[in-house]
Formats: sequence, C-alpha cells, structure tokens
Amino acid sequence: MSIATNIQKRPGRTSYYVRVGVPLKLQPVLKRKEIWQSLKTTDPRQARDRAAPVIASYRAQFADLEQRREPSPADLQAAVWTHYETELDQDGRARAALPTDAMVREATDNLAADIQAGRIPWSADPLVQLNATIDLVVMKDAAKMDRERRAIQLAELRKHLAAGETALIEWKADEVIQSERLLIVKGSPAYRDLCQRLQRAQVEILQRAAERDAGTWAGAPSDPIVVPADLTQGKRILPPETSREQQL
Repeated sequence: MSIATNIQKRPGRTSYYVRVGVPLKLQPVLKRKEIWQSLKTTDPRQARDRAAPVIASYRAQFADLEQRREPSPADLQAAVWTHYETELDQDGRARAALPTDAMVREATDNLAADIQAGRIPWSADPLVQLNATIDLVVMKDAAKMDRERRAIQLAELRKHLAAGETALIEWKADEVIQSERLLIVKGSPAYRDLCQRLQRAQVEILQRAAERDAGTWAGAPSDPIVVPADLTQGKRILPPETSREQQL
C-alpha cells in the first residue's frame, strides 16, 4: 500500500510520524522549518487515516498565527498598565462590597434569633450547624482572609520572578495574546518576556493592595516597567500632590 511522503518512520522509532512544513513567515517565530508529530501507530493504514486531522489542525493553527501581528513596545506597555489599572479597580470594588461591622452584627443577631426560634435545627443537624457557623465566620473575617491570601500570593509571585517561572500569570498572558491578536507563541522567549512584565505588574498590584489594607490609597508603582504606554494617560503614576499642582 502506498503512503504519503510526509508520513514516515523516524530513525530508531517504530511508530509512523507525519511531517508538516511551517510557513516561511512563521519559521522565525516557531524556530523551526517543519514539525514532526507521532501518529502513535505502526500500521500504515491507521497512519494515513490519522495524519489528515493532524495536518488540518496544524494548518488551522498556522492560518491563525499568520493573521496575528508582531507586538510593539507600546502593545506590551499597554498590556502591563491595563492589567495594573484593571486589577486595582477590581480591588476597590471588592473592598466596597466587604461586610461592615454593622452587617456582621446583624447577621450574628439573626443567626441567634433563628436558633432561638427553632428555624435552624441546631442540635439535630450538625451539618447545618457547621454551615451556619462557617458562613458567619467567613463574613466576619472576609477582609482578614483577603489580606492573608494576597500575602501568600505576593510571596509566591516574587519566588517565581526570581526563578523565571511564569505559571501564576500565564492566564493573563494568554488573555492578552488572544484579545490583542499578538504573534506570540506560548513558551517562546517573547511569551516569557510578556509573562514577566505582567508578573511585575502583579507585584505592584499586590503592594498597592497591602497599602490599602493599612489605609493608604495614594501609592504609585516604583517598578519602572509599570507605567502607561502614553505617559499622559493614567494618574496613578504621579503622587496626588503633583497632580493637584498641575491642575491649578
């Protein structure tokens, strides 16, 4: 039985492989001229059947990449600053939604009243007791739990930055690449560079959150990479006093 020339057994391997050529435009990005993919079979008929969807998948990936654009320094800077501002805005909204002392007292009183009136079978159902207690503790300690979670995240993020790890921020890098249609391949040096930039922004975000925990909302990034792409944008780069002076 004849088999396509791009379906071959590689030296020292028993399974068939399919060879897919990389478009010339993408070769500098993917760092290769062709891709070899195992078809996980020694049967030539199965190899031929399995090769078609593999080739189609790669061609679809190549077509998608060819529609993307090389990231400019402004693209990278905008991604960093947008992440910084967006996360701080979300932090502000989350703080505004935290339960107040009055809300905790009301919930405590309501729970006690429910127990007293028999609306919660406190002695009959241990699981209901546990859930009611947990809900109240979570409500009461929400701010403290957030502080502890962020402290752990900041410590781990700094370790990852020091070691060149990117796992904690890859979700954001993938989101940026997809939304901005950037020609950055996952795992490439350009991908790691984007991840590290976003990690440094995340460190600044967590440091601002820690300052807010202490009641300080006037902090600004100290990392030189965390600045707007256009320095006329965004006010967090300037101390409040400077901003007010410029407005006079």
